[in-house]
Amino acid sequence: MMVRNRLMAILLAVLLLFASSAALAVEEPRVYDQAGLLSTAEVDLLEERIAELRNSLGVDIVLLTADEGVYDTTDYADMFYENNGFGAGDNASGVLFFIDMQNRVSWISTTGNMIDYIDDPREEMILDDQAAYLADGDFYGAFSVALDWTDSFVTDGVGAGHYAYDEESGQILDPGTYGSDVTYESAYVEEGFRIGVLGVLVCLALGAGAGFIARAIVQHIYKKDFKAVSYAFREKSSLNLTINSSVCTGKFVTTRIIPKAEDSNRSGGGGSFGGGGSGVHHSSGGGSHGGGGRGF
Repeated sequence: MMVRNRLMAILLAVLLLFASSAALAVEEPRVYDQAGLLSTAEVDLLEERIAELRNSLGVDIVLLTADEGVYDTTDYADMFYENNGFGAGDNASGVLFFIDMQNRVSWISTTGNMIDYIDDPREEMILDDQAAYLADGDFYGAFSVALDWTDSFVTDGVGAGHYAYDEESGQILDPGTYGSDVTYESAYVEEGFRIGVLGVLVCLALGAGAGFIARAIVQHIYKKDFKAVSYAFREKSSLNLTINSSVCTGKFVTTRIIPKAEDSNRSGGGGSFGGGGSGVHHSSGGGSHGGGGRGF
C-alpha cells in the first residue's frame, strides 16, 4: 500500500511539473512595453489577440516599445527578435512591431515566411493606418491595427507578382536564401525572362528585315544611270563679309545652396523594387529580415 502511495505521489509530481512547464509556455509574453506606453488592461487585450493569431496563422507576433538604449531602430528590433528566440517553425517565422520612442519611429521587422506575407507595399499600408493613432498618442490603437492587417495579409496569402530583393544590391532573391518556405511564382523574374527571350527574337527579326531592306535600296540606287549636271555656281552665288563685334558690359553670377536630403527614417522598400517586393537585409547577428518604418 505504501509503495503504491509513493508511486502515485511521484506520478502526481511529474504531472504537476509538466503542467507547470506547459503553463509557462502558454504564458510566455509577446508584449514588451519597455517604454510604459500601455496600461495593464491594454497589454492583456493585446496578449489575448496575439495568442489567437499565433494559433490560427501559425506565425509568431511580438510587440515592443522602448524609449532608451535604442542604438539603431532597425537592428534593435531585429536583434530583440533573434536574441529572445521568437519565431514559429524551423525558420522562425514572425513579425515584430516596434514603437521606438527614443527616435520616434514605428518599425516593422519580419522574419522567415513573414518577409513574403508582409511585403513593402503592405508595410506601407500598416504604417499609413498607424499614423493617426500615433499622432494622437494612442499606442494601443496603433498596435491593434497592425495585428488586424497581419491577420488579413497572412490569410490572403502572398500578393500577386511578389518577389524579394536584396536591399543593398537590388538582386532578386530565392525564398530559401532568406529563410522562407513560402512557395510563389515571382512574376518579376519569370515575366522578365520571357520578355527577354521574346525581345531577343523580335530584335533579330527586325534587324534581319532592316538589313534586307537597306541592301535592296542600295542595290536599286546603284543600278540607275546618272547624268552629270553642270551648275554655274560662280554666276549664281554671292559672298558678303561684314564685321560684327560684341562688348561685355557686366557679369552677374547667381548662387544658391541646395540642401542635402536627410536619410532620417528609412521606409520599407527601395528604388524601383517597391511595388510588390520585399526588401531583405541582415541584422548585426547575421539573420535575414524584411522590414520598414516611418517617423511620427
